Amino acid sequence: MQNPLRQRLVTSALAFLVGMGIGNAAVARDIAGPHVKAGEFRLKNSGFLGFNDNDNSRLSNSTELSYGLTDRIALKAEGDWNKGYSDRMRYRNTELKAQYELFQPGEAWIDTAVELGYVVAADPNRADEVNFEFLLQKDYLRMRHRANIEFAQQIGEFSEGSATWSFDWQSVYKITPALLAGLEYYGTLGEVEDVFGNFSDEEHLIGPVVVYDIPDMPISMEVGYLFGITDESADHGVKWRISVAF
Repeated sequence: MQNPLRQRLVTSALAFLVGMGIGNAAVARDIAGPHVKAGEFRLKNSGFLGFNDNDNSRLSNSTELSYGLTDRIALKAEGDWNKGYSDRMRYRNTELKAQYELFQPGEAWIDTAVELGYVVAADPNRADEVNFEFLLQKDYLRMRHRANIEFAQQIGEFSEGSATWSFDWQSVYKITPALLAGLEYYGTLGEVEDVFGNFSDEEHLIGPVVVYDIPDMPISMEVGYLFGITDESADHGVKWRISVAF
């Protein structure tokens, strides 16, 4: 591929990502890996469009810009939009995050990073939030397994309840070096102190996913179709992610 064409494609992808972030305002669905590359900027857009029994829709969308300070440390800024089933699109919050990769790839049995974030609510009548997350990845033969485990605590005048947590999982098979397909799961599990709470009151989604890394280009795309398995979940919906490194 000629360099001018590559540059045009990357530029178009960047414009698309920025446009998605500005144009769109549930939680955007994305399972992050632990690896960091020094000196690399990465712009990522992810989202979820869910439907209920009456075909009403809800939309969540996030755009994240990250930068690798070293091969272990990355700084990130993310903006989130969402629209409820009977609500209008609105900007939800801004999150600032720092990620630290505990081991170099392959150094430990499972590649692990930790991430600390501070969420600033756009609505002055909503609480801010502090969160802590484990980003895990294990490659075995032609399989790639990822898991994200997040703990969050609201803070400030409008905070409610105790710490909450979520667990997300993705397992994909490498059909080719650029094409992967498999299954993923998202669980929003409620308060940590109520681990054995009512399963039907939690959000659980599961479904197939396809990942495609464009050969010889710093563009990665992912699309999946998720099915809700509890009353609190969307009945079904499509999730996506597109990222560009530069």
